[in-house]
Amino acid sequence: MPDRLFYTITLGFILGVALESFLFIPAEILVVFICVAVLFLLVSFFVKRFREIFIVFSILFVSVFFGILRFQIYENNHLKKLDLFLNKKVEIFGVIVDEPDRRENNQKILVRTREVEGQDIESSVLVTTDLYPVFKYGDIVSVQGVISKPANFATDQGKVFDYISYLGKDNIFYLMQKAQIELVDHDAPYKFQEILFEFKNRIIKNIESVIPAPESTFMSGITIGARSGLPSNIRDEFIKTGTIHIVALSGYNISVVANGIQKFFTLFLSRYGALSFGGLSIVLFVLMSGASSTAIRAGIMAILVIMARFSGKEYDINRGLVLAAVLMILANPKTLIFDISFQLSFLATIGIIYITPITEIWFSFVKKKRFGWLREIIASTVAAQIATLPFIVYTMGNLSIISLPINILILPFIPLAMYLGFLVGVLGFIGRFIAYPFGFLSTVLLDKILSVISYGSKIPLSSVYVKEFSFWIIFLIYGVIFYFVYRWHRSRKSIF
Repeated sequence: MPDRLFYTITLGFILGVALESFLFIPAEILVVFICVAVLFLLVSFFVKRFREIFIVFSILFVSVFFGILRFQIYENNHLKKLDLFLNKKVEIFGVIVDEPDRRENNQKILVRTREVEGQDIESSVLVTTDLYPVFKYGDIVSVQGVISKPANFATDQGKVFDYISYLGKDNIFYLMQKAQIELVDHDAPYKFQEILFEFKNRIIKNIESVIPAPESTFMSGITIGARSGLPSNIRDEFIKTGTIHIVALSGYNISVVANGIQKFFTLFLSRYGALSFGGLSIVLFVLMSGASSTAIRAGIMAILVIMARFSGKEYDINRGLVLAAVLMILANPKTLIFDISFQLSFLATIGIIYITPITEIWFSFVKKKRFGWLREIIASTVAAQIATLPFIVYTMGNLSIISLPINILILPFIPLAMYLGFLVGVLGFIGRFIAYPFGFLSTVLLDKILSVISYGSKIPLSSVYVKEFSFWIIFLIYGVIFYFVYRWHRSRKSIF
């Protein structure tokens, strides 16, 4: 497919989803879009000089139409069905459709309702209950509590967090706080998903059996994206130092593992053979972490990163990146505007693909022959920071002054920690005595990493709150970044 046609279709679809995210576009306007598209197409038959331009505009309007339509269909399939029960104590009967999110003092459980007060109603309710008993994916439960709607709230930095949209992107419109929950039966919606979650939990138990807390929690987070939360004080330290991305399941985490595996196999395999093993490792990593939508998205991003580094046809990466975005938005149109994790992951991937070649030149004093791996990690870190920092400040208001040096200090050791964690998790199936040596090394390494983060968070002005950060400022910043990156690649005729 020609580039012009490909980008007209994909970017038009994305534009349509974006428009519908902010505006409700009535059916009359959608009819206008189709009429305009047909008009441009008809005109193209009579105006030969500008035929190609009119055809492009016709395709653009059709693509925007389908973007709007996709969002509306998705929205209509997830209607808010429990408004009649708001602020009332009710009993719901349903199934747990995701891994429970266990925190320090409670657990959050997503329940897909089957019955509400005896009526057959299907909806999603995020239930907050005591930390025990432990529930799992596929449990059929009876829950009693008061149905409420999510509300936005102010963060510690004074920013208003759009909690309504954050949950709404996953079609969660109702909460039930301090609920009483009782196990009734077990019937997982997807058996394969249940097997993956069980395997993931066994890995976590193996890690916890030989590595003490909080290092074990940290290890589970960086290795397989476990959602069991770090203690709040340690989590705050990660936020202050701009290192919270390390414990989130992201394309970076997965690409680190895949890149290491690739480099190992390049010692005795061809370039594409090593690439195949890297891709296989990503698939296994995604499966091991439960194959959630977040894990799948991170896996796609990681594959794009390693393709950009190893592909002989770099210009294909532009298409791959846009196509990946379209597929993820097609699956859930609300992802585009309302999912900050998607936006950050996408920006970081863009930074690693397009900015890393530039930042590698900045660190050319690091000898590639002996310390190429270190230069690559540092260059990727700086590139990802450049791509994401303006957006982080805009959305969260938090500017970590020491984020870059702290990341450069600890990120070279994260791949080793992840490999050790993988060994501990897998060898634990054979026996603890085999996993203990690797667990000891992991504990020492993770303790040092946590110490660096803790020390950095205590430095005066390590984190600064930026109260006002205009959208136009961020638009200007990214415009400048795009201009210089585009010029750099254009001068070398790479990618663009």
